[in-house]
Amino acid sequence: MGASASREKFRESVTALIEVDVSPDDADFWDELWKIPSSADEVFELISPDAARRLRDERFDNLATLFTQATAQLCQIVETPYNIYFDQALNCVRVLTRILPFLLEKGDLGDPDPNVEHLCWGTGANPIPSETLPPPEDKIMGLVIGGNTNDVGEESAYRKKGSRSNSVDDDDIETVEEDDNQEPLALLVVHAAMHMLFLPQFTCDFYEEEEEDDLSTLDSRYSKRTNGTKNSEEGLSNAEIMRKRRDEQRAAKEDREMKNEAGLGLTKHADTGVSLSPRPTSIVWAAGCGVLPSQLGYDANTRKYDKNRVELLRLLLASCCDPLFSPADEYNPLASRWLAVAVAADAPNAICLFYSLLNTILSYDP
Repeated sequence: MGASASREKFRESVTALIEVDVSPDDADFWDELWKIPSSADEVFELISPDAARRLRDERFDNLATLFTQATAQLCQIVETPYNIYFDQALNCVRVLTRILPFLLEKGDLGDPDPNVEHLCWGTGANPIPSETLPPPEDKIMGLVIGGNTNDVGEESAYRKKGSRSNSVDDDDIETVEEDDNQEPLALLVVHAAMHMLFLPQFTCDFYEEEEEDDLSTLDSRYSKRTNGTKNSEEGLSNAEIMRKRRDEQRAAKEDREMKNEAGLGLTKHADTGVSLSPRPTSIVWAAGCGVLPSQLGYDANTRKYDKNRVELLRLLLASCCDPLFSPADEYNPLASRWLAVAVAADAPNAICLFYSLLNTILSYDP
């Protein structure tokens, strides 16, 4: 398929999404959509702001399927990173980068849209148009992360009582309870993007996982340290040993005082099990802080992965832009659930991403 033919095919697919209802089970349509070769510029041009808003406001079911399938494709490429699917994954990244801001802007002048809220943060069934929702006492909906805790309490009480609507059978309740264990799409998008920023042959070279330090390793290090101290004190009298230790304590005290004067005296604590070092170091994008040039798994000057990295960073930026769409008097640049997911303790490759961005900036030579 030539460039002009693929461009026209992508335009026809976008038009179909806006004008007609496309079933999520229409495998031919969705498979063809993701496989159409398209650049980032073409995706942004053909999915215009007007088209994105019409899709959101008039064909939300199509938008929900588009969002869900793109997210599922990214999760799949993380699980099975075969290079034959990389172009398809990039198409998904570009589509998500384009439509996410228009999803997040829905509540810019008031309360968040319930459909958008449930699509991004729901952990249960598919979004249901608000006008078709059943009465509160009969509804069974997935929990919404960061949503109204009263609804969660009501739902928990509802399930404990075992009451249900006449239109809902036992099989449906079991299905909903299974769906409640699903992670929200917003979390899956952010985690998939952070995984793909360090995906072998996509954004970095192949690497082997570094083993964490176990207790035996720590014990051997401690024994070496104590043995070294004992060896350095062999042959000294008790008075000389005491004098040496006093000198070391005095030097340590002076060092602490100097750090306090420089504003470096604050003690930093890390929870047990949280590593602040990049692991593995071979996947960090540039040498510098925390990473020596010899620890990189490839040539630090290579730029072969930069284009893919930039596309994924754009997706992360687009996903964290929701504070921009809040009312002016409520603007808070830190009030982003998407950003909270990206900086959480369980965010994949967060430390490696931090060192990669930091060292890339520090090594920049204009």
